[in-house]
Amino acid sequence: MAQALGSLEVFSTSGCHSLYFDGISTAVQHMPALKELDLSGPTVGRFLSSPALAGILGSLQQLRKLKLSWANMMNGTHLSNALTSASSALTHLHLSDLNRLTDEGLAQVLQSKPNLRSLRLNDCSGLTSAGLFNALAHAQQLTQLDLSGMRQISNEQLANVLGQVPRLAHLALQRCSQFTAEGLAAALQNVSGLVHLDLYEADLSEDPDLAADPAAALTVNLAAVLQQVPVLEHLDVSALRGLDDTRLAAALQHVPNLTHLELALLDELTDSGLAEALQHVPQLAHLDISLCSNLKNVRFPHLRRLETLNARASESLESIALDNLPSLKALDVSQNSSLDIMSLGGSLQHVSKTLEKLSMADLQDLSDENMPNLTGFENLRDLDLHDNRRITDAALNALPVLDHLDVLGCDELTDAGLKASRAREVNQYAPPA
Repeated sequence: MAQALGSLEVFSTSGCHSLYFDGISTAVQHMPALKELDLSGPTVGRFLSSPALAGILGSLQQLRKLKLSWANMMNGTHLSNALTSASSALTHLHLSDLNRLTDEGLAQVLQSKPNLRSLRLNDCSGLTSAGLFNALAHAQQLTQLDLSGMRQISNEQLANVLGQVPRLAHLALQRCSQFTAEGLAAALQNVSGLVHLDLYEADLSEDPDLAADPAAALTVNLAAVLQQVPVLEHLDVSALRGLDDTRLAAALQHVPNLTHLELALLDELTDSGLAEALQHVPQLAHLDISLCSNLKNVRFPHLRRLETLNARASESLESIALDNLPSLKALDVSQNSSLDIMSLGGSLQHVSKTLEKLSMADLQDLSDENMPNLTGFENLRDLDLHDNRRITDAALNALPVLDHLDVLGCDELTDAGLKASRAREVNQYAPPA
């Protein structure tokens, strides 16, 4: 076992509910080649002591990437001392929910990590904008910065912070709410080479008092923001309050090179508005329109490079046209309770030669009678049908030979039917609790 661990380069405790730091400390002694360590397990961070963390990090001299969350037994000084003991070669430091991390501690850590390229500070409530500004003076090489959940940053403070990291290419500001669209636009002038911007559930409205009312009608000037980042390739504006058809279309005109666009949870988005907006981003390769409750009959402009489309759980969605997506490889239409299955079957024929992955999980009306015929889908490798409780073995006759088939919760299927489907791997049973 020790010999096998000796060559291990990535180790994660995420999701490990019974793993504690004493076991981790023992294990990593046999992992001298470790380059990525994730200490975000629910029991790991909460009971991690400063000596234990320092011991773990001090023994990993090749470590390049560290994730740490919920390590709140330590005070700020002990936490920063432990983090400082990590290899000076560290390039990625991802910290979340570290309530005791202080401004001074962060500055100490960053000063000891001259090669840092990626920094995440998600929901680290002990930090201030002024402290962040001072700490980032020691991180001039940063290309990725995640400040999600730091709700206290204002317009002027954001401009100051981004002025410290002119090489930034990736910026995440999820759930931030104290700066406006115009303030963000001004701040982004400091990082004009940005290619990735994440504004998930951010609030960029002009009136903070109005924004506090979830029922208030807000507006957001996204165009002012995107004008400052003309080379942007990846944009997430999911759940961005006040973003409607007109403002989305006006904004996307400024980012013609966009390849990834996340539009989930935009309740003001309509069929016609979506089609008009997407005309401005012909290079799209990935699109997410999941959970958009106002979409009903979606039709896309010609997006010749689009490979991935997520249209999951849009409660009013009845049809989705795929004839203008000649390169589509992955499609998710799961959990659409209003979807017309016969219409879907016809649309799917337009991508029969390119589709590799398809999710049709939990479609209330899917049955043996209307199961789309997928036998001619020569490149389809992965099919998700879980929680379709009306289909029987007869539905499997409409499938090609698959690498992976998920039928968890399809109670009418039999072992004999699944064996006859010739799928190489079948997910049929839930793992034990």
